[in-house]
Amino acid sequence: MLVTRTSQNTFVSASASQGINLLTMNRDDLYLGELLHFLSRFWEMVKRGQPPSEAMHWAEPERFAAFLDQTALLGSGVSKGAHIARPWRRAARGVAASLFLDS
Repeated sequence: MLVTRTSQNTFVSASASQGINLLTMNRDDLYLGELLHFLSRFWEMVKRGQPPSEAMHWAEPERFAAFLDQTALLGSGVSKGAHIARPWRRAARGVAASLFLDS
């Protein structure tokens, strides 16, 4: 969303045991700004060759706590567009059947 300037995106979440979910999320510019803040702090450490500490983000405890709260809030507002239960368990047919050794 940040790069393409879209107002909404659909993300794919794939799990070996839970299948595939299509999740739609709206853009939040304030959240993206905070995300970039914490990513840039991490990137500065990478450029210096310095491993980040476990408490790296907690140097700004109120700001990071607010960021985590906003992350949870945004996650709760995501709409699930579709769920495909374990699609890899379906039998391949036609030409696709020859692509799999276990069919």
